Amino acid sequence: RQPSGEEQEEAQEEQEAAEGEEAQEEAEGEEEDEEEEDEEEEDEAAPKEEETAAAEGEEEAPEAKAAEEEEEEQEPEKKEEPKKYDGPPRKGGLLTTPLTLREKELLKIRKKMREIEQLEQKETEGEVLAPNQRAKVDKKDALVKDLNEWETAVEDFSVFVKGEVKEVLNPLTGVKVAVPGHDKKLLLLPASLMNPPVYLQNFLQIRERYREGNKVQVRVLRDNAQVTELSLEEEEVRVPEIEGIMGEFDPVKADDERKYKELQASGTWSKDWHEGKVSAVKNFGVFCWVWGCREVLVRNDSILPTLMVWDPDRQEQGPDRYAILAGAQVRLKLKWLPANNKYEAKIIGSMIDHDA
Repeated sequence: RQPSGEEQEEAQEEQEAAEGEEAQEEAEGEEEDEEEEDEEEEDEAAPKEEETAAAEGEEEAPEAKAAEEEEEEQEPEKKEEPKKYDGPPRKGGLLTTPLTLREKELLKIRKKMREIEQLEQKETEGEVLAPNQRAKVDKKDALVKDLNEWETAVEDFSVFVKGEVKEVLNPLTGVKVAVPGHDKKLLLLPASLMNPPVYLQNFLQIRERYREGNKVQVRVLRDNAQVTELSLEEEEVRVPEIEGIMGEFDPVKADDERKYKELQASGTWSKDWHEGKVSAVKNFGVFCWVWGCREVLVRNDSILPTLMVWDPDRQEQGPDRYAILAGAQVRLKLKWLPANNKYEAKIIGSMIDHDA
């Protein structure tokens, strides 16, 4: 029997459906194959990445080790500090005298309290006190009150006050400070009592840290002549260091004072040459350090001609900044000048022998 038209159509549809299923199966198979290939590639890449990371780790390890060794080598440099002065702390700090008003009053009251206790002991033993002795005993309550008040009173040398820098000393050993309650005079803040203290080898730090007009928190010492930026506790602990630094500056100040007086007495240029070190070069001259930490000005007319150059802006000769630099060593004659309306008495320098 010949198949009808409907049967032919059904057969054709079945055939097309079968072909579609085969195509779908092939596509799914290809996708599975691609996934397997990707997994294989990932598996192959993983060991490579691990090898690369391990290699990089090996490369970084020597660098890290070298960095650590370098840090270890640098540590001693960080610890390098100026010489320290060891010793036990001192109760009360650098100065333990003269006695303050509080301490004097406490001594007086305690002496009277001891006398009263002795009189009370006599009275307990049956002795009859004289009228003047009785009068002393009757003052006991008032003395106890005064004693408590003075014991709780705060010492001036333990309290910080706000001061103002009024003068940077030359030689550069400290600064002078104006403090409330001490209007008649300026008080000295020496290098040894700054916070932190300044060693002689670092005396230039004084000028870097302090300028005229700067506000500073200070304590007035017992002598009412000096101040410190250290707390009382810090001062007590640092007494050995403070005294050690004072020992560095004292010979320099003594030598400076002796030479200053010699120049003052002569009134002329020094006969001897003095070693100087250039601190700054200005249009009007050169500043130099002499005698350790005293700064003197060498004006243009006292600078060697070979160190001068024409200044077109000022239309005059000025220091050659390429020929003379800060830190340069120079030989100077020195002279003392008296005070005038503009300047205090000072010492000036010259690279030229004016007496020749």
